[in-house]
Amino acid sequence: MIKQEVEYVSFVKRALIYLVDMIIMFVPLLLLYRKTYFLALEYQSSFILLSKWIILFGFQISCLVLFGGTIGKLIFKIKVVNAAGNNPTLLQAAMRYSILMLSAVLALTKEIIHTELGPLHNILASYSNLINILSTLVFLITVYDGFSMLFNKERRALHDFMANTFVIKKQR
Repeated sequence: MIKQEVEYVSFVKRALIYLVDMIIMFVPLLLLYRKTYFLALEYQSSFILLSKWIILFGFQISCLVLFGGTIGKLIFKIKVVNAAGNNPTLLQAAMRYSILMLSAVLALTKEIIHTELGPLHNILASYSNLINILSTLVFLITVYDGFSMLFNKERRALHDFMANTFVIKKQR
């Protein structure tokens, strides 16, 4: 718990900020996804498909460590802090995104199976039922993650507890 007096951000406002982040990132992500998809097909490389996720999470984690939040959080004057009131460390930022990263890995495996890229496709295709079950499980965890902030006074989601972070309104 943060020792200073702070105002925690509500579920609705966090959902709105997430939506703003998605709107802001839509065009760059769309361009990145299209480019990596066609390059992956051209070069028959599943690594190229992985590169889009590395770029996305690298950007998001960097924003969190350097500025205390994503573009949407910065616009709304919201900040992610650790228990000391500082920007999250690199490890804390990675932990905050770990559930989404797991979801991304599963999406990547499905994409590799769908595009039939190289030898990795053959291995992953034999596990497609397991991948579908894990995807469903991660989806349910993601839903729980979002709604978990409704049940504690600090409005912390599961990923906040995992990373020991708090989402607060910036102090002037």
